[in-house]
Amino acid sequence: MLLVLGPLVGVTGAAAPPGFTSWPLLALLSFLPVLLAIGLVRANRPAAASALLVVLALAGLGRLLADLQLLVDPNLLSRPELLVATGVSQLHAGAGTWLLLAGHVLTIAAGVLAVDPAIERDTSREPRRGLVLLTLLPSVGALGLLFAPYTSDNPYLPGTGALGAPALVSVGSLVITVIAVVCAVVCASNRDAETSQGGLLGAGLVLLALCVPALASALLVPGLHPAAGPVVVLVAAALFLALGATVDHLPDPGLGAARLPAGRGLYVTAGVLGVLAGLLAWLGARLPQVELPATGPSPTPVPPDLSASAATPSTGSLVLAGALVAALACTQFAGAVANTCRPAFAVLCLLVPLAGIGVLDASAESITALNSLYRTGAQSGPGALVIWLAAFLAVAAAVVAAVAGAVERDEVGEQVETAPGAVPVAAVALAGLLAVLAFALPTVSAPDYQAPGLVTNVRLFAFSGLLLGVLTICAAAVLALRSRPARASALLLGAAGVAGLRALDYPFTASGVPGAGAGVGTWLALGCAFVLVLAVFAVRSGGLRSEHRDGLHAHGD
Repeated sequence: MLLVLGPLVGVTGAAAPPGFTSWPLLALLSFLPVLLAIGLVRANRPAAASALLVVLALAGLGRLLADLQLLVDPNLLSRPELLVATGVSQLHAGAGTWLLLAGHVLTIAAGVLAVDPAIERDTSREPRRGLVLLTLLPSVGALGLLFAPYTSDNPYLPGTGALGAPALVSVGSLVITVIAVVCAVVCASNRDAETSQGGLLGAGLVLLALCVPALASALLVPGLHPAAGPVVVLVAAALFLALGATVDHLPDPGLGAARLPAGRGLYVTAGVLGVLAGLLAWLGARLPQVELPATGPSPTPVPPDLSASAATPSTGSLVLAGALVAALACTQFAGAVANTCRPAFAVLCLLVPLAGIGVLDASAESITALNSLYRTGAQSGPGALVIWLAAFLAVAAAVVAAVAGAVERDEVGEQVETAPGAVPVAAVALAGLLAVLAFALPTVSAPDYQAPGLVTNVRLFAFSGLLLGVLTICAAAVLALRSRPARASALLLGAAGVAGLRALDYPFTASGVPGAGAGVGTWLALGCAFVLVLAVFAVRSGGLRSEHRDGLHAHGD
């Protein structure tokens, strides 16, 4: 009720009313989950109702963060269903804002209360692995939440997505996207069919509540036009809802349904995903990441050099990452070579999101600068969406490749015990320290340039990319100590590739930074890569002693 009363009363009072009569639509979207939860309880499916409310509550955290922007600066919020500014006068939060925020708080409280350990759940069946795979397609579609909700001819309603939005909106949108996807996948893999149903329905309703107002605004508010993002999210929501509605009728793998493809099928799947990720990374680098309106008023002319650099930030590292991942993905189609290269391929797949996040961060900074200084109405371009898709497919390829190794070891029945020597342990420890410093310190040094970092000049997207690089190197290096020499060598070479890409950040970035020189991070990254390569020689020369038991020594893994 509060989620409806907030927009009805007015989030800024009468100063900036909604762009259309939105409260009936918002009422429908707000009451639909409540009515569905009541229906599930009446149908004697309390676990489904509980899971649905928990998903809504977790997504409510993201919605609360995003709507807190109303308290900070309503003028920067692009939500036509809540308010439309008609001038440059400063807006202030009204009574409707507090009602709206209170509604989010109560939604979160309802989810907390819905967690009841006393609810009986049937955990006797095996997880529906096919259902988990089916959730991957709508999970990709959920990424549409991060992109422009519409295109705009109105300078007071810029069609910026999460990448160019204020910090609270960016973080809130990211939280909602991650929660919707993670909850759907986790619930789909649950042994209890009711929990799977509730989680999938909840994810679908969350996406529906966000994309439908954006589509309605694009169709009903003058000066706005539909964009691809909400349409993709609407399709994803429909798929989640369809899976949730039919979860009881899907085949159970315990009753003879198709299981995950073993060994060879997973290698091919990982290879296909890797090739697609590499191609999309190249395409995303070629397409503009920032779009500037062709027409429309701009109070201050945009310098041509700034306009050009904003549309296409440095993408050399992304092109290289995509090419490397695509090349290694092709090895997954080649029998014994696939198994040899698989560990390195799984690690290097993370180069695409690592490089892609850097490009997206530069795009987000450009959008913010263009809109705050020149009020251009700049928004995310098609390249940004393609980069997100490439990153998602690359992560999926890494996961499938890792699962392929686990499945093959289970089929062979191999158990491995390793005793790492002092030299590999020392090399891994040194490489981990160098990796932390390499990603924490800048790779480019210039008088008027401050690179994003883990400690200073922290920016959301850049921080997540830098942290991903550190975790990838450290995880691969530590895992190598617990692996047989062949697999350990591949893991260490993959980690060295990640460090090498960090070192190449300097030549790829320096051309656009006047007076640039190699920063400390560049040399530390080179040192990290060198130490990891030395660790490979130590491992191959007997630094890891392995004992194979209860199985065959097969496939070099």
